[in-house]
Amino acid sequence: GEEGRGGEGERGGVYKNVFEGIVGEKGFVLLDGGLATHLEELGADLNHELWSAKLLVEDEKLIRQAHFDYLMSGSDVITTASYQAHFEGFSQFGVTERSQYYNLLQKSVKIAKDAVNQYRETTSSKRKIFIAGSCGCYGAKLHDGSEYTGSYATTITKQQLKEYHKEKALELIKSGVDIIAFETIPCRVELLSILELIIDLNSNSNPLNILPSFWISMACKDSAHLSFAQDSFTDCIQDILTSIHQHPSLPICAIGLNCTQPQYIESLISSS
Repeated sequence: GEEGRGGEGERGGVYKNVFEGIVGEKGFVLLDGGLATHLEELGADLNHELWSAKLLVEDEKLIRQAHFDYLMSGSDVITTASYQAHFEGFSQFGVTERSQYYNLLQKSVKIAKDAVNQYRETTSSKRKIFIAGSCGCYGAKLHDGSEYTGSYATTITKQQLKEYHKEKALELIKSGVDIIAFETIPCRVELLSILELIIDLNSNSNPLNILPSFWISMACKDSAHLSFAQDSFTDCIQDILTSIHQHPSLPICAIGLNCTQPQYIESLISSS
């Protein structure tokens, strides 16, 4: 994904959306499909608290195959197998040090890069491809269904959520992803923690030389609310737009929805 890297987010200027070229050419960006769904189609057993991330230990070739298949199907973006990756979840695989966990996060990016190289060797295509580092919501770590309810919104602080996301995001950024994908965000406090994190990373004090773009995808339970039912979707959209207005160099390339019933999508987009 090196040639796809954009969104360095010139911290003193206005962010130029990393998807601008592709949207200008064909009017849309084609994401990959569900990684875990395709891995299961390829024979993987993902009945584990790490979900698809357990294959980072057990069968990295299968992950590369899934990425490759999506690229062959025309995807502009492939998403790393790190959505549900967390330090504690790898403990049964002998991971006892933080550095070992970080190595696995880095491996998720290398596997995606290897798939891009395989695709290029197979097709000779030079089209732009982006690698998105997947960061699931805090509830995905809990493995108790709360990623679909946001119930932890009342028991965890914004700062704790920010630190949780920072750890994974930094390792994926250092590994050279083009985009950090915050996915299935079910509650407003988590969204606010992510916005604060992106603002911090985008500041001049951040030692990282290159900053990727970011997308934020929320999960909603109906046509007006996030999965944590008291949180308004339109309020969350306004939170994002206010942050962008206050920080014009903030490299947010997309805002979206996932894990939301299809019948609610049109109303949610219209309301935003």
